[in-house]
Amino acid sequence: MPEDLEVTLWASSPLLFNPTNMDTDREGRIWVAEGVNYRRKRDRRPQGDRIVVLEDADRDGKADTSHVFVQDPELISPLGVSVFGNKVVVAQPPHLIVYTDVDGDRRFDAAKDKKEYLLSGFFGSNHDHSLHAVVAGADGRWYFNHGNTGADFTTRDGVRYRVGGPYASGTACREQGVMMAGSGPGDLPPA
Repeated sequence: MPEDLEVTLWASSPLLFNPTNMDTDREGRIWVAEGVNYRRKRDRRPQGDRIVVLEDADRDGKADTSHVFVQDPELISPLGVSVFGNKVVVAQPPHLIVYTDVDGDRRFDAAKDKKEYLLSGFFGSNHDHSLHAVVAGADGRWYFNHGNTGADFTTRDGVRYRVGGPYASGTACREQGVMMAGSGPGDLPPA
């Protein structure tokens, strides 16, 4: 380490458990996607995985508070969390979910806040080669990245995207004889 820098622990359990992704909001809070239910441990937390919010409230260089933004049985080791104002975007295949925190209290309440599926059709649920976090571009658009498990989704304006991949879920689309991005003519089954 350079002499003018120091590495210290900022947060650890029980403030968060098995982080898979994180983002920082405009107030400096850290939002963490937890993956306690990852793969063979899928039933470790039956009430679902969580998005937690950590904060260094006393500004001493260490997180001192943590609370749950959302815990949902649908969240099974989400691999992405992105915060854009009051919108929290969670990558949870097969969906890209947008939680809107209407009152801004950083706690999702289904009675007053909103949950919507921005896109659906990503393969590789509970798989680290699937959908990951969203980032904002300088053009104001949201961009996401996805691994090689494949996808078949349609945007709100009706454009269908088919993305191939070498895993079993991507193979299923190739077996239907559908040419997809990421696959070449040799990837299709024989006629």
